[in-house]
Amino acid sequence: MDLKTQFLGMTLKNPFVVGSSPLANTLDRVKKLEDAGAAALVLHSLFEEQIIHETQIPDFEDERYGKILAGGEGVLPAAEEFPNTSESYLKLIQDVKSQTEIPVIASLNGISEGVWIEYARLIEEAGADALELNLYTLPTHDDDSSHYVEKRLVEIVDVTRNSVSIPLSVKISSRHTSICNFAQRIEYAGANGLVVFNRVFSADFDFKKQKLTPKVLWSQPNDLLERLRWVSILYPQLKMDLAVTGGVHSGEGALKSVLCGAAVVQCVTHLMREGIDSLSTMIDEFTQLAEENGYSDLSEVRGSLSKLLQPDPEIIERANYLRILQGWSADGNEPS
Repeated sequence: MDLKTQFLGMTLKNPFVVGSSPLANTLDRVKKLEDAGAAALVLHSLFEEQIIHETQIPDFEDERYGKILAGGEGVLPAAEEFPNTSESYLKLIQDVKSQTEIPVIASLNGISEGVWIEYARLIEEAGADALELNLYTLPTHDDDSSHYVEKRLVEIVDVTRNSVSIPLSVKISSRHTSICNFAQRIEYAGANGLVVFNRVFSADFDFKKQKLTPKVLWSQPNDLLERLRWVSILYPQLKMDLAVTGGVHSGEGALKSVLCGAAVVQCVTHLMREGIDSLSTMIDEFTQLAEENGYSDLSEVRGSLSKLLQPDPEIIERANYLRILQGWSADGNEPS
């Protein structure tokens, strides 16, 4: 079976991409991921705050975040807590490109326009095949309108697009009032791909120690349902490539993602919990299921399930919402 797929202008041998995580922090692990069948990988993010801290801009201030971005308040992680320095990050890109055949997608994580975007050029010069912008923000001010928040994020995409010539994908969260409109504006700003969705991590409250405790919560297979829904909705409306991340724990989940419209899936949690070699098992399961269902070429069937939400996804989603709520019972039985 032909598993090749087109993503960000690249022809990948299969749809399995390793998502941004510590999995690809060293050259040795990158080689293991390549041997396990990964078609491409996204490096761990370089963070805006990290870059600003490293550049040591005197009296740096941001219109929203004040001097906290400069690291002077002791709120943000210290420089040594980040997995890579910006220098070692660029060196890793160079090493991976010179010693492996796997395509490398670098990642920048930021919340505002600024000096950190200049690193997009350095990333391109280091040899990255593409760049993923991770647009994670959590508006908590009462004057943060949805229009203001999204305008700020789209401007980041626009500035970055004008800074580099390599393909650009944008990773967003599901916490937007109108995802379709926001995605379209990102496409108009020049993005070549959209990654759905960024996972939102929250700290726990320790009432005994009176402090916040950061927690990493692994993704679960059920997390995929939201991604499948939105990829199916977005696929007919956008020209840019779609990637699913979050909840892909099996070959079946990956196949559903492609049939709903994804060009690739990004895997992290399953590989971190089960080991890098588990990627080969997922690819084998994916291939077997596709062949059993008569699929010979992914490009011919991509998005075929998106028609289940047409012609009006809003009405169909509402109808299924009603069926689910009307179908459950007090005895705990699932809707039939």
